[in-house]
Amino acid sequence: MLRTLHDQGKGQIQDLRVGKYIEIKLNASSLKEAETIAKEICESVLVNQVIETYKLVVESQ
Repeated sequence: MLRTLHDQGKGQIQDLRVGKYIEIKLNASSLKEAETIAKEICESVLVNQVIETYKLVVESQ
């Protein structure tokens, strides 16, 4: 995609990322427990770690 944009004259673009954003709301007794559960979900279902990376952010409400 970056090459295509450069070919179209958009040479000022230095980096481009295309991805997905997933938000999960869950019940947990602590932020640490929520992080553990979310990490397990990411690694077992949501992310193909061979070809994808992910960033996990845990917030309280």
